[in-house]
Amino acid sequence: MNTSTLTPLLSTKDLASLLGLKTNTVERLRCQGHDLPRHVKLPSGAIRYDPKDVQDWLDKNKHKTAASQLAAA
Repeated sequence: MNTSTLTPLLSTKDLASLLGLKTNTVERLRCQGHDLPRHVKLPSGAIRYDPKDVQDWLDKNKHKTAASQLAAA
């Protein structure tokens, strides 16, 4: 594996900032099993998020408005 092509992982604080949430809110939602991006638990216990998984999650959770659905019809 070529480690020079790996993308740095995001911390919970990074994810919270991207989503406009508090860090403890993201932690609580993750622990309660809410739909969040997939995460990795490191041997140290730290939680990290792959930016690609975050983008995929954001794309999956985009909602169309009624107006945009009517315009597409």
